[in-house]
Amino acid sequence: MHALKDYRKKRNFSKTSEPKGSISLQSKKTMFVIQKHDARKLHFDFRIEVDGVLKSWAVPKEPSMSTKDKRLAVHVEDHPFSYGSFEGVIPEGEYGAGDVEIWDKGFYVNLTIKDGKVEPLSKWIEKGHFIIWIKGDRLRGGFAFNRMHDGKNWIMIKMNDEEAIENKRDEHMASSFTKVHGKDIEITNAKKEVFANISKEDFVNYYKKVAPLMVAHVKDRPISMFRIPHGMREEGFFQKHVPEYFPSWIKKVNVERKGKNITYVMANGEESIVYLATQMVIPHIWPARVDKLDFPDKMIFDLDPSTHDVAQTQEVALNVKTFLDELSMPSYIMTSGNKGYHIVVPLDRSTSQEEVKTFASKIAHVLASHYADTMTDEMRIENRKGRVMLDVFRNSPTHTAVAPYSVRASLRGGIAMPIEWNDVKKISPHFFTLDNIHLHLKEDVWKGMYKQGVSIAKIQKQLKK
Repeated sequence: MHALKDYRKKRNFSKTSEPKGSISLQSKKTMFVIQKHDARKLHFDFRIEVDGVLKSWAVPKEPSMSTKDKRLAVHVEDHPFSYGSFEGVIPEGEYGAGDVEIWDKGFYVNLTIKDGKVEPLSKWIEKGHFIIWIKGDRLRGGFAFNRMHDGKNWIMIKMNDEEAIENKRDEHMASSFTKVHGKDIEITNAKKEVFANISKEDFVNYYKKVAPLMVAHVKDRPISMFRIPHGMREEGFFQKHVPEYFPSWIKKVNVERKGKNITYVMANGEESIVYLATQMVIPHIWPARVDKLDFPDKMIFDLDPSTHDVAQTQEVALNVKTFLDELSMPSYIMTSGNKGYHIVVPLDRSTSQEEVKTFASKIAHVLASHYADTMTDEMRIENRKGRVMLDVFRNSPTHTAVAPYSVRASLRGGIAMPIEWNDVKKISPHFFTLDNIHLHLKEDVWKGMYKQGVSIAKIQKQLKK
């Protein structure tokens, strides 16, 4: 039976502006939408993209972010994917007559797990129970849907976020514990494979080993958490707000930007770094510290290659260093754990975030003009023409960059690893992984970097002479 048969049967498309639609290919990011529908009775239509259509429920009361509020959700016919953008008036006399407006929209991640594996959502909708992580403007976090015995009505409820991420834990995947500075930290699902031949416990143990080197680079910085609850088996997501269940001993900071107040987590000690690892967090840090958030202590150049020509990217990195040396700007480099390198210039925190970005953009533009065959500052991929982009947007207000020593979301768990400049030609951006890092962890080659902070104002003054 055609999935949209019931939808089309109920509507006269010569009278309603609703889309007739068709079954679409599944998007890379699966969409959800909630439409406020002022029909005979005001309600909220909750829709999620599954197998090319929007599975739909009518929710009589406004959806809630409180774990105490249960919402009735009546399962209705599938809608076409294009309905996710529909707003307008359904004419009087037509099915569902009334005003329709988008109340919330975004993406979701399937958290329906069995035996440590992500299950197809369509299977569990049919079974009558599923869990998703919603990323919208109004709703964010884990939500559970359970079908009632009548077969049509469901209950929708906001979950505790930790329960959502660790849902349906396999009893055979026991927890283990690790102690860091007197704190007993639980590793749930310790044996679950999160990268190729790497368990969650391996992942956490790496962070425990590297935490003494890492802490100097993350301390007192707001952290945007990129969470990969199932490792590389499913797409991750960013989370800025600290969940309520995080332990009280973890430091937090409230930041107000553009009228919004966000409570960020910080990792001011080794135990905090390890705890974040148990939550499968890849930390992305601000370029400034909390006592002076608008004045960064570093400038970042993210080398983003258009091709897999590692030698070209290494040449670009060394040419950037040469130019920075000429400006009397000390520079440090790390592998990105992915395709490129990050080059960091320590600053003395006397220059505002916007001024840092502006000056970094000027440097990138000059370099792209001088090395036009290998470098570009073009954002659009089609305009890069095989060149390495000098990305300076990590210097924008509230933008973040992956923390040194972090594991990246790649199959083998690539690592963002600080290296010496004289090793650049020997080490590719993706050389270090969770498989081999134990052979290379010695000391922090960036130790003392922040004591070398330079004044952009002084450099600009010298350039005018």
